[in-house]
Amino acid sequence: MKQQYASQFVTAAGIRTHYIEAGAGDPLLLIHGGGAGADGRSNWAECMAAYAPHMRAFAVDMFGFGDTDMPDPSAAQYTQQTRTRHMIAFIEALGVGPVDLIGNSMGGTTAMGVVLERPDLVRNLVLMGSAVNMAPADMAANHAVMAPVLAYDFTREGMRALIKCLTYSYEPTAEVVDYRYIRSIRPEAKTANMAAMAWVRQNGLCYTDEQISSIKTRTMVCAGKNDKIVPLRKMYELLDRMPHAWGTIFPNCGHWIMIEYPREFTDITLRFFGKGG
Repeated sequence: MKQQYASQFVTAAGIRTHYIEAGAGDPLLLIHGGGAGADGRSNWAECMAAYAPHMRAFAVDMFGFGDTDMPDPSAAQYTQQTRTRHMIAFIEALGVGPVDLIGNSMGGTTAMGVVLERPDLVRNLVLMGSAVNMAPADMAANHAVMAPVLAYDFTREGMRALIKCLTYSYEPTAEVVDYRYIRSIRPEAKTANMAAMAWVRQNGLCYTDEQISSIKTRTMVCAGKNDKIVPLRKMYELLDRMPHAWGTIFPNCGHWIMIEYPREFTDITLRFFGKGG
């Protein structure tokens, strides 16, 4: 991965928070998913290069991920509410709201949480493979498929299995596997991941129908046709609850649209933000 961005830190809600930044103009915030070893760089580095000529793009490491603080679970709660409030504080700390906001998977759960709590901070919302209507029952029913993510074993082969679970038409390089694997086995990252996944298994990643249907923010829902983590039917359920949301389906694609189809994804989202041709 060629570095085409600046690596920065800011304190948000008392958490030393890492993010990468590139470009100038209207602010765009990118939130990664919740798999072990995930961070803003691993999920968004390639997209940052496409967004930077048009927007000021930030890819943040969520609470408990990347180079952002990972407090001991005995002193901090690894809940969705914690991630949402941390992200609200991050936007406020940078003083860049309202932002265009893209969230993948757990990052989508967090993005929707920001819109629900502080709609004034978000101009446009893109939910990409987002876990916003995955109830505990959905997690249990899909447990066998999601096991490489929810019960990651902290081995290099386990990381390969995790990436395979999250993709369809993508073959990771050794560099990609090693980057995520090495970052996942740091003692504090391992503890944080186990705490976050334990909460997800018990609570799911979801909002009520009333919460989802209440969203007035202009929204696009993107899904990979072959996503095994958030199946396509969950996108249709979400669109049914958000009658004014746009929907875009990527064929031959899994959970990582931004990695499997970075050019197509950035083109579509830039146009949605009013920045494309």
